[in-house]
Amino acid sequence: MLALKRRVRLINKNIMENEQTIKEIYRSVGRLEGKIETGFTAINDRLDKLNGSVKNHDDRINVNESKIDNASGAVKMVAVIASFIGAVIGFLLSYFKN
Repeated sequence: MLALKRRVRLINKNIMENEQTIKEIYRSVGRLEGKIETGFTAINDRLDKLNGSVKNHDDRINVNESKIDNASGAVKMVAVIASFIGAVIGFLLSYFKN
């Protein structure tokens, strides 16, 4: 009977130790979940910030491309006008030369 009581005490002690170990594991998992969630939140915040920066860069690039397109159109118009003036001058010179 005494041996049985010792075994029961030993089993109860092991059960309590296992319960403590399980509680520690749950606490550790909870801490890890918190750290992971904090990490994901930080990553998402950084991605949002980067996306805002990229949008800002896209807007700035679009403005510069518009300016370049306008300047290119102006250069083409000046070239057309200059060639027209050159043609008129050439025509007038050939007309008055004869």
